[in-house]
Amino acid sequence: MNEIAAILRNDSPATELLQTIQMSVSDTPIRAFESGWRFIEFFAAQPPALLLLDAAFPEAAELLSKIRKIPDLQPVPAVAVTTSETGAETKKALLNAGLQAFLSTDADEAEVSALIPTLIASGRFAPSWKPDTRAINKELLNTVHSNTVDDVITPNSSGHRIRRNPEAEILSGRKEPEARKKNSEKNFRLSQSSPLKKIQVSETSRPVKNGKIFPVEKNSRLITYPEEKAHPNFVRDLSACDQTENALHESEAKFRAVAESSIAGISITDMEENFTYVNDAFAAMLGYEKDELIGRNLSMLTSVDELLYYRKKTENRKQGFSEKYEIQLQTKSGETRSFLLSASPLISGEGEVTEILGVTIDITERKKALETLKKSEDRFRSYFELSIAGVAITSPDAGWMEVNDHLCQLLGYTKEELRQKTWIEVTHPDDRQPDLQHFQQVLNGEKEGYSIYKRFLRKDQQIIWTHLSVKCIRHVGGNVDYFVAVLFDISERMQAEEEIWHLNETLEKKVEERTAQLKALNQEMEAFAYTVSHDLRAPLRAIDGFTRILIEDYAPQLDAEAWRICSVIQDNAQKMNELIDDLLSFSRMGRAQMHLFETEMDPMVQAIFNELTTRAMQEQIDFRPDPLLPAPADSHLIKQVWMNLLSNAIKYSSKNEHPVIRVSCRQEEETIIYSVSDNGVGFNMQQAGRLFEVFQRLHSADEYEGTGVGLAIVKRIVNRHGGEVWAEAEVNQGATFCFSLPAHLPEHQS
Repeated sequence: MNEIAAILRNDSPATELLQTIQMSVSDTPIRAFESGWRFIEFFAAQPPALLLLDAAFPEAAELLSKIRKIPDLQPVPAVAVTTSETGAETKKALLNAGLQAFLSTDADEAEVSALIPTLIASGRFAPSWKPDTRAINKELLNTVHSNTVDDVITPNSSGHRIRRNPEAEILSGRKEPEARKKNSEKNFRLSQSSPLKKIQVSETSRPVKNGKIFPVEKNSRLITYPEEKAHPNFVRDLSACDQTENALHESEAKFRAVAESSIAGISITDMEENFTYVNDAFAAMLGYEKDELIGRNLSMLTSVDELLYYRKKTENRKQGFSEKYEIQLQTKSGETRSFLLSASPLISGEGEVTEILGVTIDITERKKALETLKKSEDRFRSYFELSIAGVAITSPDAGWMEVNDHLCQLLGYTKEELRQKTWIEVTHPDDRQPDLQHFQQVLNGEKEGYSIYKRFLRKDQQIIWTHLSVKCIRHVGGNVDYFVAVLFDISERMQAEEEIWHLNETLEKKVEERTAQLKALNQEMEAFAYTVSHDLRAPLRAIDGFTRILIEDYAPQLDAEAWRICSVIQDNAQKMNELIDDLLSFSRMGRAQMHLFETEMDPMVQAIFNELTTRAMQEQIDFRPDPLLPAPADSHLIKQVWMNLLSNAIKYSSKNEHPVIRVSCRQEEETIIYSVSDNGVGFNMQQAGRLFEVFQRLHSADEYEGTGVGLAIVKRIVNRHGGEVWAEAEVNQGATFCFSLPAHLPEHQS
């Protein structure tokens, strides 16, 4: 019967293999039994193609031994399904009972596809059982006549047929009475002069009733009855054997087709590790042609250590054990690769292990991938356990799947306690809805992650501020598999920001108060400056006026000394007036509103120089300004800067026979630097710090006129523009005054 019989327990792990076995022989159905006797009852008349037996079945070896005593079930190949718990004694008992192979419950599809079809093919066309006729007697002959499948014709010593079994009717096509009428001397008479002492076997052909001729095998032997001698002839139809042989060839062809189409490497080696068969996949794995491997020894593919290891495994095959293990083999190019080898013994009809069937899978790339994956997992684990941040893996239903130690410390829970909660439960009530909104958007596929500031409630109900970053990991189909969340504790920062906010709020109030005070003070200063200007100018005008009256009305009566004194009074009154003007200008520079625009410096500098000098002075002074870059400035105020610097250069170089004044500029990154140089009297750099202070002069008023306020005004204007001012000089070698301005307008005015 073309079926696979499986004797299995209800909870047998072998049931998991049935689907894989069914796939390997799709044209062969599987019939399962829970009782060995039910199997015998069903298959006693029509044996199955293969017997699948659970090695853990109660008294499995005893059951197989009983099955082997049934003639029709003797040639059926048997496979025992084993687990890692199957002991050596159990396997040995099964082999002694007539088992052909073992199949592990963890066998893969390639192993099953290589083993099962091969065993079915080897058992389907096994030779039929022959009865032992060496000690036959009359009673046994009667039994043989009634039950043997051969045509048994028993002639007596005279050559006449005395008995014919029912099978002969089928072979000859004649009923027994009809057959008795035929004289069999021609075909079956034996020579009286040479009685048979041994079995004689011959092949001939014989006709049947319908006229067909078919080959037969005839066995004859002399048997002595108590009353006479007989020569039973056992005639076997050889046409069935020819069909069996053809079917065997067909089965072998199927096996080769299965083996050659397998993606797994399949090989057969003898007990000396010589290859007797390899498929294309096995040869391709190692870079050889099949002819280069068949007949060669395994030692050509592996190192000495690996060969010794393999030979130890071969000893297990000799004991009938199947095994799966890893082995290192060298390809033709010399590369060493890793293979997973599933080795099973091939057992002859006599119960001896003659060859080893190997199913090989190249796992080199798999091992590399696993190694890479392990390194990646190790890296992830090291990142996961970083103490600087809390890291968690959460499920799409907001559960904690995995948390690191830092997060547990942060929230005050153990890992087991957190796994019993959702992150929603430990979120501050005011922050749940915003977080859930982002979370739902990720689940809907609107975005892949989000970052927010969020408060958690510790186990002790203390509030913890965190910066939370969440990223989702999706399945191939697009659904979210899990979330990775990273939390940084920012409680101290938030506390500091809150304190700063309170300070800023307080500061704003203080600034408002201070601004109001400064505004009031400025108003007082303006009033004071106006008062000073008015009150000082009135006496000066009186002094100057009375001095002029004195000169005009009493000129004839004044001597030279009186004229000198009157002149001194007028000069000092004039200087006092100028000093008042400069003070007022200086005070205004700190309060005047600025209007910044891109200002062209070239025309401004030239116009100021022309305004400060006469034609005669212009012809005397060597004035050569370089092209000047424009800059954002208040044109009115910056004009005062150029006015003061150029007037100083003209004044302090005026005593030089050939005055030289240079004006230049350069840009350094975001700053423009302007400079005014002269070849005048210069000054001592040790006193340079006093230059830009009010009323500070490095030269006496007798030498050079002035009030000492001009450079202080320059500094105040330049500082208000966001620049700086400085000077470089040597005594009698001239001086250079520099000031800087931003190259671009402030952002709020650009």
